[in-house]
Amino acid sequence: MRADAGNPARQRWAEHWVRAHVWAGVLAGVLVTMPTSLAEIAVAPPLIVGALFFPWTRRLWLETLKSPVVALLLLLGAWLTLGLLGSPDRRLGIEEVGNFRFFAAAVLLLPAQRLTPTGRGRIIAAMAVGFLAGNVVQALNAWAVLADGPAVLRFGRDADRLSGWWDPAVAGTILTAALGLHLPAALMGRGRTRAVALVGAGVTIVALLATGSRGGWIASAGLLAITAVVAGVRVLRHKSGAAAPATGLAVLVLVVAVAVFLFRGEIGHRLSAAREQVARAVDGRYEGDDGARLLMKRAALDAFAAHPIIGVGTGGYAHWAREHFPDEAAHIHDHAHDTLLHAAASNGLIGAGLLLAVAVAGLVRGVGWAAHGGWGTYAAGPLFALVGLLLTTPFDTLYVSASAAAVAGVVLALCAYQPGPCEFEGRGLLRRRG
Repeated sequence: MRADAGNPARQRWAEHWVRAHVWAGVLAGVLVTMPTSLAEIAVAPPLIVGALFFPWTRRLWLETLKSPVVALLLLLGAWLTLGLLGSPDRRLGIEEVGNFRFFAAAVLLLPAQRLTPTGRGRIIAAMAVGFLAGNVVQALNAWAVLADGPAVLRFGRDADRLSGWWDPAVAGTILTAALGLHLPAALMGRGRTRAVALVGAGVTIVALLATGSRGGWIASAGLLAITAVVAGVRVLRHKSGAAAPATGLAVLVLVVAVAVFLFRGEIGHRLSAAREQVARAVDGRYEGDDGARLLMKRAALDAFAAHPIIGVGTGGYAHWAREHFPDEAAHIHDHAHDTLLHAAASNGLIGAGLLLAVAVAGLVRGVGWAAHGGWGTYAAGPLFALVGLLLTTPFDTLYVSASAAAVAGVVLALCAYQPGPCEFEGRGLLRRRG
């Protein structure tokens, strides 16, 4: 902040606005973990603070244009908007484009990350705390359902779908991201950070199993395996002891075993239902949640095959699917419950290609943050949260489901930029120029 060093009053004023940016980012990080009604407004705090402070940070915003993640998101958003022109259901298409607002976090959270070295870490911590608050609500939900507690805490859930204030299916997606925040520190960290991460990961695993979300279970198992492999490779590369990763993995496997035992009845019921529904779907009877999802994947593939370049139009997937599968129309949802297939069906190869490019760009920058801050720290958490979200894409449409889009937007924002110097301290950015 050398440019303002000679003016203490201006310096103090600037410091207050830096804190405002950071706390707006922290609030956004918490809100995306809340029920949908609160997650809907997650981008509002950084948007308001950013608009108020724009005259002093306008040079900083130019950095967003250098991020491949932001550039690709802008192209994807523009392509989705163009897809409305040929959509048979523009109302639904407008809702899809509207949900894309959550990815504005990739731009809006830049000041919180660049104006102070601690900003990014505070947003990560805010997300972790918000998810743990949701886990507490899940515990209350379990007590209310299993012990005939207050109706207000039951949330209309069955005993095998104890997801608290989150929708059970979406809970599997966003809790996989929550697990990703904790896993690198849990398996590769040290000292107190590792202990905190192990507790966070253990709680999240129990919470995931309680949701009954089979897609979340599969994605989280894959995420745990990937993180363990990364930890093992790092041990071999640096020729360090394997005790820490092995101990952390053993603790989490034990947590899984205990949780599976505790929820064995509910888990068994969910797995039996899945086997029965998949068997019926093979015979052409698309019954239940899993049967419907297989039908929707088939419809998405057919839609893509019919319109491979530009798709059937943003929001047009459900209309096309119901029209071509009239006997099964009741089982068709507004989106395909598969991110890549929905993008391919709705917006063709171009839409799906842009979506994949955004994911790859986010992963590359996430690796940079992990290398910069340490693979065994929470600085690597957003990278593994992004990997977790990508593993859930066969089971949910991330950019259409509001809660999933909100979490994905902030996770991507935390992976959008390469590590760099603090602008506030390094360039005196906050001096207003006439």
